[in-house]
Amino acid sequence: MEIIAYNRQTLKQFIESQEFANLSKIPISYHRAVSHILNPRCSDSDTLLWAAFDDDSGTRTLVGYAGILPDSIWKNDKQIDIAWLSCFWVDKHRRSEKIAATLFYPIVKKYSRQLVVTNIDPSLESVYHKLGIFAPTEYKSGTKFYMKFDTATILIGRYSVLSSLKPFLAVGDFVANIFRYRRKTAYPVSVALSNGFNRHETNIYTAFIDKCNSVNGPKRNVLEFEWIINNPWVLEGRSDAQSDKYYFTSKSRVFRYRILHVYDDGKLSALGVLKIRNKSLTVSYFFSACDNAYEVAAEYITAYLRNENLCTLTVFDSKLESSLLKHKKFYIYTKNTKRPYLFSGSLNIHENDFQEGDGDCIFT
Repeated sequence: MEIIAYNRQTLKQFIESQEFANLSKIPISYHRAVSHILNPRCSDSDTLLWAAFDDDSGTRTLVGYAGILPDSIWKNDKQIDIAWLSCFWVDKHRRSEKIAATLFYPIVKKYSRQLVVTNIDPSLESVYHKLGIFAPTEYKSGTKFYMKFDTATILIGRYSVLSSLKPFLAVGDFVANIFRYRRKTAYPVSVALSNGFNRHETNIYTAFIDKCNSVNGPKRNVLEFEWIINNPWVLEGRSDAQSDKYYFTSKSRVFRYRILHVYDDGKLSALGVLKIRNKSLTVSYFFSACDNAYEVAAEYITAYLRNENLCTLTVFDSKLESSLLKHKKFYIYTKNTKRPYLFSGSLNIHENDFQEGDGDCIFT
Protein backbone atom coordinates (compact mmCIF):
# COMPACT_ATOMS: atom_id res chain seq x y z
CA MET A 1 0.00 0.00 0.00
CA GLU A 2 1.21 3.50 -0.87
CA ILE A 3 0.11 6.77 0.77
CA ILE A 4 0.38 9.81 -1.51
CA ALA A 5 0.08 13.37 -0.17
CA TYR A 6 -1.17 16.16 -2.43
CA ASN A 7 -0.67 19.90 -2.04
CA ARG A 8 -2.44 22.44 -4.28
CA GLN A 9 0.11 22.03 -7.10
CA THR A 10 0.27 18.22 -7.14
CA LEU A 11 -3.50 17.96 -6.63
CA LYS A 12 -4.04 20.03 -9.77
CA GLN A 13 -1.69 17.75 -11.69
CA PHE A 14 -3.45 14.66 -10.32
CA ILE A 15 -7.03 15.63 -11.28
CA GLU A 16 -5.89 16.51 -14.81
CA SER A 17 -3.98 13.24 -15.27
CA GLN A 18 -5.01 10.13 -17.15
CA GLU A 19 -4.49 8.17 -13.94
CA PHE A 20 -7.30 10.13 -12.26
CA ALA A 21 -9.59 9.56 -15.24
CA ASN A 22 -8.91 5.81 -15.18
CA LEU A 23 -9.56 5.22 -11.46
CA SER A 24 -12.69 3.23 -10.64
CA LYS A 25 -12.94 5.11 -7.33
CA ILE A 26 -11.63 8.65 -6.85
CA PRO A 27 -10.45 10.35 -3.62
CA ILE A 28 -11.97 13.72 -4.56
CA SER A 29 -14.30 15.07 -7.23
CA TYR A 30 -12.77 17.31 -9.88
CA HIS A 31 -14.77 20.41 -8.92
CA ARG A 32 -14.14 19.90 -5.20
CA ALA A 33 -10.41 19.65 -5.87
CA VAL A 34 -10.53 22.93 -7.81
CA SER A 35 -12.31 24.55 -4.87
CA HIS A 36 -9.59 23.37 -2.46
CA ILE A 37 -6.86 24.65 -4.77
CA LEU A 38 -8.48 28.11 -4.93
CA ASN A 39 -9.02 28.37 -1.15
CA PRO A 40 -7.76 31.89 -0.25
CA ARG A 41 -6.49 30.60 3.10
CA CYS A 42 -4.53 27.72 1.63
CA SER A 43 -0.74 27.96 1.29
CA ASP A 44 1.50 26.05 -1.10
CA SER A 45 2.90 24.09 1.84
CA ASP A 46 -0.49 22.79 2.97
CA THR A 47 -1.32 19.15 2.32
CA LEU A 48 -4.93 18.96 1.12
CA LEU A 49 -5.38 15.26 0.50
CA TRP A 50 -3.85 11.93 1.44
CA ALA A 51 -4.83 8.93 -0.68
CA ALA A 52 -4.02 5.27 0.00
CA PHE A 53 -3.51 3.08 -3.07
CA ASP A 54 -3.02 -0.66 -3.40
CA ASP A 55 -1.49 -2.15 -6.54
CA ASP A 56 -0.94 -5.74 -5.36
CA SER A 57 -3.23 -7.03 -8.11
CA GLY A 58 -1.36 -5.11 -10.79
CA THR A 59 -4.15 -2.52 -10.96
CA ARG A 60 -3.90 0.69 -8.94
CA THR A 61 -6.86 0.68 -6.53
CA LEU A 62 -7.98 3.35 -4.10
CA VAL A 63 -8.53 1.94 -0.60
CA GLY A 64 -8.80 5.08 1.52
CA TYR A 65 -8.36 8.85 1.68
CA ALA A 66 -8.50 11.84 4.01
CA GLY A 67 -8.85 15.55 3.25
CA ILE A 68 -7.93 18.80 4.99
CA LEU A 69 -9.41 22.30 4.57
CA PRO A 70 -6.87 24.94 5.73
CA ASP A 71 -8.34 27.94 7.56
CA SER A 72 -7.49 30.66 10.08
CA ILE A 73 -9.15 32.07 13.17
CA TRP A 74 -8.36 35.16 15.22
CA LYS A 75 -8.13 35.01 19.01
CA ASN A 76 -7.29 38.14 21.00
CA ASP A 77 -6.06 39.82 17.79
CA LYS A 78 -3.73 36.90 17.07
CA GLN A 79 -4.11 34.84 13.90
CA ILE A 80 -4.13 31.07 14.44
CA ASP A 81 -3.89 28.68 11.50
CA ILE A 82 -6.22 25.69 11.77
CA ALA A 83 -7.01 22.65 9.62
CA TRP A 84 -10.50 21.17 9.29
CA LEU A 85 -10.68 17.42 8.68
CA SER A 86 -13.01 17.65 5.66
CA CYS A 87 -13.39 13.97 4.72
CA PHE A 88 -12.28 10.51 5.72
CA TRP A 89 -13.03 7.24 3.92
CA VAL A 90 -11.74 3.66 3.97
CA ASP A 91 -12.97 0.87 1.71
CA LYS A 92 -15.44 -1.16 3.82
CA HIS A 93 -13.84 -4.39 2.62
CA ARG A 94 -10.41 -3.30 3.90
CA ARG A 95 -11.26 -1.87 7.31
CA SER A 96 -9.58 -4.69 9.18
CA GLU A 97 -6.20 -3.75 7.70
CA LYS A 98 -5.54 -0.65 9.86
CA ILE A 99 -5.68 1.62 6.81
CA ALA A 100 -7.41 4.29 8.91
CA ALA A 101 -4.52 4.41 11.36
CA THR A 102 -2.03 4.56 8.49
CA LEU A 103 -3.87 7.53 6.99
CA PHE A 104 -4.21 9.35 10.29
CA TYR A 105 -0.48 9.16 11.07
CA PRO A 106 0.66 11.82 8.52
CA ILE A 107 -2.36 14.02 9.36
CA VAL A 108 -1.57 14.01 13.06
CA LYS A 109 2.15 14.47 12.36
CA LYS A 110 1.53 17.59 10.25
CA TYR A 111 -1.59 19.13 11.82
CA SER A 112 -1.94 17.71 15.36
CA ARG A 113 -1.75 21.18 16.96
CA GLN A 114 -4.17 22.72 14.46
CA LEU A 115 -6.77 20.04 13.78
CA VAL A 116 -10.52 20.76 14.02
CA VAL A 117 -13.34 18.31 13.28
CA THR A 118 -17.10 18.96 13.11
CA ASN A 119 -20.27 17.58 11.59
CA ILE A 120 -19.13 14.05 12.41
CA ASP A 121 -20.95 10.76 12.86
CA PRO A 122 -21.52 10.46 16.67
CA SER A 123 -20.31 6.86 16.54
CA LEU A 124 -16.85 8.10 15.46
CA GLU A 125 -16.44 10.58 18.30
CA SER A 126 -14.73 8.10 20.61
CA VAL A 127 -12.45 6.98 17.77
CA TYR A 128 -11.17 10.53 17.28
CA HIS A 129 -10.59 10.97 21.02
CA LYS A 130 -8.44 7.83 21.07
CA LEU A 131 -5.90 9.77 18.99
CA GLY A 132 -5.11 11.69 22.19
CA ILE A 133 -4.90 15.11 20.55
CA PHE A 134 -8.41 16.51 21.09
CA ALA A 135 -9.92 18.36 24.03
CA PRO A 136 -13.37 17.19 25.25
CA THR A 137 -16.09 17.57 22.62
CA GLU A 138 -17.95 20.89 22.53
CA TYR A 139 -21.45 21.25 21.10
CA LYS A 140 -23.05 24.12 19.21
CA SER A 141 -26.81 24.38 19.79
CA GLY A 142 -29.33 25.20 17.10
CA THR A 143 -32.94 24.69 16.03
CA LYS A 144 -34.46 22.78 13.15
CA PHE A 145 -37.80 24.06 11.87
CA TYR A 146 -40.16 21.81 9.88
CA MET A 147 -42.36 23.67 7.41
CA LYS A 148 -43.82 20.57 5.73
CA PHE A 149 -44.17 16.84 6.27
CA ASP A 150 -41.12 15.07 4.81
CA THR A 151 -41.01 11.70 6.53
CA ALA A 152 -39.78 9.98 3.36
CA THR A 153 -36.50 11.89 3.52
CA ILE A 154 -36.12 12.05 7.30
CA LEU A 155 -36.84 8.42 8.14
CA ILE A 156 -34.91 6.89 5.25
CA GLY A 157 -31.94 9.15 5.96
CA ARG A 158 -31.90 7.79 9.52
CA TYR A 159 -33.00 4.21 8.84
CA SER A 160 -31.81 2.93 5.46
CA VAL A 161 -33.70 -0.35 5.97
CA LEU A 162 -36.90 1.60 5.28
CA SER A 163 -35.83 2.47 1.71
CA SER A 164 -38.42 0.11 0.23
CA LEU A 165 -41.15 2.14 1.95
CA LYS A 166 -40.12 5.45 0.34
CA PRO A 167 -42.96 5.51 -2.27
CA PHE A 168 -45.58 4.95 0.44
CA LEU A 169 -44.04 7.53 2.78
CA ALA A 170 -43.85 10.04 -0.07
CA VAL A 171 -47.57 9.56 -0.82
CA GLY A 172 -48.36 10.04 2.86
CA ASP A 173 -46.32 13.27 2.92
CA PHE A 174 -48.07 14.53 -0.20
CA VAL A 175 -51.54 13.90 1.23
CA ALA A 176 -50.65 15.46 4.59
CA ASN A 177 -49.17 18.55 2.95
CA ILE A 178 -52.32 19.15 0.88
CA PHE A 179 -53.98 20.32 4.06
CA ARG A 180 -51.16 22.71 4.95
CA TYR A 181 -51.79 26.43 4.65
CA ARG A 182 -50.81 27.10 1.01
CA ARG A 183 -51.50 30.81 0.42
CA LYS A 184 -48.47 32.78 -0.74
CA THR A 185 -46.99 35.16 1.81
CA ALA A 186 -45.83 38.68 1.04
CA TYR A 187 -42.15 39.42 1.62
CA PRO A 188 -40.98 42.41 3.70
CA VAL A 189 -40.12 45.19 1.26
CA SER A 190 -36.90 45.93 3.16
CA VAL A 191 -35.37 42.56 2.24
CA ALA A 192 -33.73 41.39 -0.99
CA LEU A 193 -32.35 38.01 -2.06
CA SER A 194 -29.62 37.64 -4.68
CA ASN A 195 -27.49 34.93 -6.26
CA GLY A 196 -24.28 36.66 -5.21
CA PHE A 197 -22.71 39.96 -4.26
CA ASN A 198 -23.22 43.07 -6.38
CA ARG A 199 -19.74 44.00 -7.61
CA HIS A 200 -20.57 47.70 -7.41
CA GLU A 201 -21.25 47.42 -3.67
CA THR A 202 -18.21 45.34 -2.66
CA ASN A 203 -16.86 48.14 -0.46
CA ILE A 204 -20.20 48.38 1.36
CA TYR A 205 -20.30 44.63 2.00
CA THR A 206 -16.68 44.58 3.14
CA ALA A 207 -17.15 47.45 5.60
CA PHE A 208 -20.39 45.93 6.93
CA ILE A 209 -18.96 42.43 7.49
CA ASP A 210 -15.82 43.88 9.09
CA LYS A 211 -18.02 45.84 11.51
CA CYS A 212 -20.12 42.77 12.39
CA ASN A 213 -17.30 40.23 12.65
CA SER A 214 -16.52 39.13 16.20
CA VAL A 215 -13.18 40.01 17.76
CA ASN A 216 -12.60 36.25 18.02
CA GLY A 217 -13.46 34.17 14.98
CA PRO A 218 -12.55 33.35 11.38
CA LYS A 219 -13.37 36.91 10.18
CA ARG A 220 -14.77 35.93 6.78
CA ASN A 221 -14.68 38.48 3.96
CA VAL A 222 -16.42 39.04 0.61
CA LEU A 223 -13.53 37.46 -1.32
CA GLU A 224 -14.01 34.21 0.60
CA PHE A 225 -17.77 34.19 0.17
CA GLU A 226 -17.33 34.66 -3.58
CA TRP A 227 -14.88 31.72 -3.58
CA ILE A 228 -17.49 29.57 -1.83
CA ILE A 229 -20.36 30.58 -4.12
CA ASN A 230 -18.35 30.15 -7.30
CA ASN A 231 -16.67 26.88 -6.27
CA PRO A 232 -19.22 24.61 -4.57
CA TRP A 233 -18.40 21.02 -3.65
CA VAL A 234 -21.87 19.87 -4.73
CA LEU A 235 -23.18 20.57 -8.23
CA GLU A 236 -26.82 20.59 -9.25
CA GLY A 237 -27.85 17.64 -11.37
CA ARG A 238 -28.40 13.91 -11.43
CA SER A 239 -25.75 11.40 -10.41
CA ASP A 240 -23.57 10.25 -13.29
CA ALA A 241 -20.64 7.93 -13.92
CA GLN A 242 -18.17 10.49 -12.55
CA SER A 243 -20.10 11.24 -9.34
CA ASP A 244 -20.62 7.51 -8.73
CA LYS A 245 -16.85 7.13 -8.44
CA TYR A 246 -16.80 9.37 -5.36
CA TYR A 247 -18.09 8.17 -2.00
CA PHE A 248 -19.31 11.57 -0.77
CA THR A 249 -22.01 13.65 -2.45
CA SER A 250 -20.86 15.62 -5.49
CA LYS A 251 -24.25 16.00 -7.23
CA SER A 252 -27.63 17.00 -5.82
CA ARG A 253 -30.97 17.77 -7.44
CA VAL A 254 -30.88 21.28 -5.94
CA PHE A 255 -27.83 22.95 -4.43
CA ARG A 256 -27.42 26.71 -4.41
CA TYR A 257 -26.44 29.72 -2.31
CA ARG A 258 -28.47 32.87 -1.84
CA ILE A 259 -27.37 36.18 -0.27
CA LEU A 260 -29.93 37.78 2.04
CA HIS A 261 -29.89 41.58 2.40
CA VAL A 262 -31.89 43.45 5.04
CA TYR A 263 -32.18 47.23 4.82
CA ASP A 264 -33.17 49.92 7.31
CA ASP A 265 -33.96 53.30 5.73
CA GLY A 266 -32.02 52.25 2.65
CA LYS A 267 -28.92 51.22 4.61
CA LEU A 268 -27.70 47.64 4.95
CA SER A 269 -28.58 46.34 8.42
CA ALA A 270 -28.07 42.57 7.99
CA LEU A 271 -26.43 40.19 5.55
CA GLY A 272 -26.91 36.43 5.43
CA VAL A 273 -25.59 33.51 3.39
CA LEU A 274 -28.28 30.87 2.85
CA LYS A 275 -27.61 27.36 1.57
CA ILE A 276 -30.42 25.47 -0.16
CA ARG A 277 -30.03 21.74 -0.74
CA ASN A 278 -33.04 19.98 -2.20
CA LYS A 279 -35.93 20.85 0.16
CA SER A 280 -33.80 22.15 3.03
CA LEU A 281 -32.51 25.63 3.82
CA THR A 282 -29.67 26.40 6.21
CA VAL A 283 -28.66 29.84 7.46
CA SER A 284 -24.91 29.35 7.15
CA TYR A 285 -23.85 32.92 7.99
CA PHE A 286 -25.70 35.89 9.42
CA PHE A 287 -24.24 39.34 10.14
CA SER A 288 -26.44 41.98 11.77
CA ALA A 289 -25.90 45.56 12.87
CA CYS A 290 -29.16 45.88 14.86
CA ASP A 291 -31.67 43.66 16.70
CA ASN A 292 -34.58 44.73 14.50
CA ALA A 293 -32.89 43.13 11.49
CA TYR A 294 -33.33 39.69 13.06
CA GLU A 295 -37.11 40.17 13.18
CA VAL A 296 -37.27 41.28 9.56
CA ALA A 297 -35.00 38.43 8.40
CA ALA A 298 -37.08 35.85 10.29
CA GLU A 299 -40.27 37.11 8.65
CA TYR A 300 -38.67 36.94 5.21
CA ILE A 301 -37.14 33.47 5.69
CA THR A 302 -40.46 32.04 6.91
CA ALA A 303 -42.26 33.48 3.87
CA TYR A 304 -39.52 32.22 1.56
CA LEU A 305 -39.81 28.64 2.85
CA ARG A 306 -43.57 28.68 2.37
CA ASN A 307 -43.50 30.26 -1.09
CA GLU A 308 -40.66 28.04 -2.37
CA ASN A 309 -42.25 24.87 -0.99
CA LEU A 310 -39.22 24.00 1.17
CA CYS A 311 -39.50 21.49 4.02
CA THR A 312 -36.91 22.32 6.68
CA LEU A 313 -34.86 25.20 8.04
CA THR A 314 -31.74 24.87 10.21
CA VAL A 315 -30.41 27.80 12.24
CA PHE A 316 -27.57 28.05 14.77
CA ASP A 317 -27.71 31.83 15.39
CA SER A 318 -29.45 32.21 18.77
CA LYS A 319 -30.94 35.66 18.07
CA LEU A 320 -32.28 34.59 14.70
CA GLU A 321 -33.69 31.43 16.29
CA SER A 322 -35.58 33.53 18.86
CA SER A 323 -37.06 35.71 16.13
CA LEU A 324 -38.06 32.68 14.03
CA LEU A 325 -39.81 31.08 17.00
CA LYS A 326 -42.21 34.03 16.97
CA HIS A 327 -43.45 32.61 13.64
CA LYS A 328 -43.84 29.13 15.12
CA LYS A 329 -47.49 28.88 14.02
CA PHE A 330 -46.30 28.49 10.42
CA TYR A 331 -44.14 25.46 11.26
CA ILE A 332 -45.36 21.92 11.91
CA TYR A 333 -42.65 21.17 14.41
CA THR A 334 -39.40 22.52 15.83
CA LYS A 335 -36.66 20.62 17.58
CA ASN A 336 -33.33 21.38 19.18
CA THR A 337 -30.26 20.17 17.35
CA LYS A 338 -26.57 20.24 18.14
CA ARG A 339 -23.31 19.94 16.28
CA PRO A 340 -20.14 18.46 17.82
CA TYR A 341 -16.78 20.21 17.54
CA LEU A 342 -13.43 18.59 18.28
CA PHE A 343 -10.53 20.97 18.80
CA SER A 344 -6.87 20.09 19.16
CA GLY A 345 -5.98 20.44 22.82
CA SER A 346 -3.37 23.08 21.98
CA LEU A 347 -5.99 25.43 20.47
CA ASN A 348 -7.65 27.97 22.74
CA ILE A 349 -10.83 28.21 20.62
CA HIS A 350 -14.45 27.18 21.19
CA GLU A 351 -17.60 26.35 19.24
CA ASN A 352 -19.10 29.82 19.76
CA ASP A 353 -16.19 31.32 17.83
CA PHE A 354 -17.74 29.86 14.66
CA GLN A 355 -20.88 30.30 12.60
CA GLU A 356 -22.82 27.35 11.13
CA GLY A 357 -21.08 27.51 7.76
CA ASP A 358 -17.50 27.58 9.04
CA GLY A 359 -15.29 24.67 8.09
CA ASP A 360 -16.64 22.39 5.39
CA CYS A 361 -20.31 22.77 6.48
CA ILE A 362 -20.98 25.61 4.01
CA PHE A 363 -19.97 23.29 1.15
CA THR A 364 -22.22 20.34 2.00
